[in-house]
Amino acid sequence: MSEALKKYARQPKIYLALPSSGKFYLDDPTQKAGTGELPVMSMTARDELLLRTPDALMNGESVASVIRNCVPMISDPWDIPITDIDAILIAIRIATYGEKMEMEIDVPGLKEPEQIKTEINLPVLLDGLKAKTWNEVLTFNGLKLFTRPLKFKDQNTYEQKNFETQRFIAELRKNADNLEERRTQMADMFNNISNINIELVSKQIAKIETPEGEFITDQLEIGRWLNDLEAKDFEVIRKHLEDAKSNFDLPVQKIQTPTALVEQGAPEIIEYPLIFSNTSFFA
Repeated sequence: MSEALKKYARQPKIYLALPSSGKFYLDDPTQKAGTGELPVMSMTARDELLLRTPDALMNGESVASVIRNCVPMISDPWDIPITDIDAILIAIRIATYGEKMEMEIDVPGLKEPEQIKTEINLPVLLDGLKAKTWNEVLTFNGLKLFTRPLKFKDQNTYEQKNFETQRFIAELRKNADNLEERRTQMADMFNNISNINIELVSKQIAKIETPEGEFITDQLEIGRWLNDLEAKDFEVIRKHLEDAKSNFDLPVQKIQTPTALVEQGAPEIIEYPLIFSNTSFFA
């Protein structure tokens, strides 16, 4: 871009303090900002188009590209810990469309489908996320496990594999005529799912400290150890990681139902989870 046009280019609209404070990144973006807060710019027309491209959404590339363009201090969006993803996307939406977001909520308990509109205060959500912390250490059978959140790339890969698995199950149930063949294929599939789950847990363990003071950091060795654990012990670790992740879930929202709809059978208060799809969140 020419010097003459630079002053007319996009400028940061807000500054974001990451929930992780830059921890868990290979290249900590907060170190590049003097205040530790990352400048966030609004989306371009190209960014909006990317978020409406199904194939790009399925492999996560559109989201990575938008983050790269709107939060340039994050050099590798695939390296973002999932604890930061919602905060980054909310910040980009605020920078692009403003602090308020309208949503249409389905009203339960009615004979005919009905929706009501509500407004989400995005800075309040953002402040809530920034106050969260990852529960990093798990003491387990005398060992000390140092955990970390999954990266965006790992989460995206898992979601793709899960989608492919569900599609495979549907096709198998529909097309497999040979019962024995179907049993074999189902066994292979469930074995694959088990391996994926162990791999996911392994990726979230940065290192293990033994009572003797030895540190284990090799991912293959950690994976083999996890694969050899009793089911109840593996569940303890999985539950710790799930609880640490769910701490960063967006809070369930509550909305007062109009009296006219309550009289028709709707509840007085509607509770709904904030689960944003990229197409609706950035519409």
